Amino acid sequence: MLIVQVRISLSGTNHMRITWTTSFPTPATVFYGTSPGNFTFSANGSTNMYHYLKYTSGEIHDVVIGPLNPNTSYYYRCGIKSSPEFSFKTPPARFPIKFAVAGDLGQTARTSSTLENIAKSNYDVLILPGDLSYADMRQKKWDTFGLLVQPLASKRPWMVTQGNHEIEKFPKIHRRRFTSYNARWLMPYEESGSPSNLFYSFEVAGVHVIMLGSYTEFGAGSNQYRWLKGDLGKVDRRRTPWLVVVVHAPWYNSNVAHQGEYEGVGMRSVMEDVLYGARVDVVFAGHVHAYERFVRVYKDKANNCGPVYITAGAGGNREGLALRFLDPQPKISAFRDPTFGHGQFSILNSTLALWTWHRNNDKDGVASDKVWLKSFASDPACYNVHISLSGENNVRISWITSDPTPAVVYYGTSPGANSFSANGSTNQYKYLLYRSGEIHNVIIGPLNRNTVYYYRCGSTSSPELTFKTPPSQFPIKFSVLGDPGQTEWTKTTLDHISKSDYDVLLLPGDLS
Repeated sequence: MLIVQVRISLSGTNHMRITWTTSFPTPATVFYGTSPGNFTFSANGSTNMYHYLKYTSGEIHDVVIGPLNPNTSYYYRCGIKSSPEFSFKTPPARFPIKFAVAGDLGQTARTSSTLENIAKSNYDVLILPGDLSYADMRQKKWDTFGLLVQPLASKRPWMVTQGNHEIEKFPKIHRRRFTSYNARWLMPYEESGSPSNLFYSFEVAGVHVIMLGSYTEFGAGSNQYRWLKGDLGKVDRRRTPWLVVVVHAPWYNSNVAHQGEYEGVGMRSVMEDVLYGARVDVVFAGHVHAYERFVRVYKDKANNCGPVYITAGAGGNREGLALRFLDPQPKISAFRDPTFGHGQFSILNSTLALWTWHRNNDKDGVASDKVWLKSFASDPACYNVHISLSGENNVRISWITSDPTPAVVYYGTSPGANSFSANGSTNQYKYLLYRSGEIHNVIIGPLNRNTVYYYRCGSTSSPELTFKTPPSQFPIKFSVLGDPGQTEWTKTTLDHISKSDYDVLLLPGDLS
């Protein structure tokens, strides 16, 4: 009996999904433990097969094991105790954590080179933004791909989304899309409340990752769009300060290849405002067989409050590189490189992360491109929200947006549970050639005194913020700050004030 195509993926908090294929009936059982040859635990799962034209797959087994300890090596056997022993390491519970990112892998010598370099990177989780095997209806290529990636995918969790090469629809003969992909690469969609394996999310070590489907419906009325807004509404940036999104077709692209495709520009037209409003830190993509990194972008312009967009679609595919870029290089495109390789996203803490791009031909793991990123959760500048007292037991919440947003605040006394809502007003002003964004003002209350409230501005998918109401009686502490301005000294002053545990700040003029 041959146990093949073994791979693992994250499956909810402290759990791991083990997937493998056999040619003959085998129990869907995994034996595992923290010492070689000592399998203290076992778990059972499910088995499925699929048919595609004249091809019939082997038995595909899925077993979820856990709860597991973080940052721990586990040893496991699939099916029966006499099968080969494999091992994996769970990701850490908190930072630092390292993601390897490689899209459009395929099964070439270049793929093998990419995988060899990734294996040396000591990564914790691999993210694959679509186009896995390049089987393209040749089903045995799915089997050979499973064998190719097994040395890595059996040791660290691989989290994938689908690309155009996973569709495999054959007119009139096989009308179902993603048959092979859904049968072989089951992701934790149910655990994240998604109705489809084609889009889901997961959390690991302080990072919330959303895997979107470029090739399933994404319009404003679609299941994916509704799920995305609901999933963003559950994000707690105190628990997961980093917010990452993965697609296949890039939303921003200055390569000649794949210009103007609906899966990219159409999805962006529907979802860009949602991601911008949620303060997504990074968006990874594949599809274009080259590397490109953009600055923080929103609506085709550099914007310090927009995501960094990165295309990493040069994992080794059989179609070759996309060598031609548009000329001149757009100002929002920071780095372009038509070479095979992979990226590493090393998140050091809740504030800082290092992104690096590693070409296959470069020796000793030297990065050809690197940039330090700061999480939006640690930078209040992009939230542009402030609160003030407004009558007895009420608070006015004000914020600014660059695009139309409802003047509504959702709030409550527990994280993620916004039991109440209130509506307000919106205005704009002009000054010479300047036109302000939309300035929203909403009064909420009545509120309890000396109580922490959690709130979201504009929509339930916007970032969750908090404030504490002043006490109803003494003692009370006021912080007094005059003429703050916007200098490094201002930042130092505000840092000291934030540590003072004040109740109300008084500002006697000369603000900005």
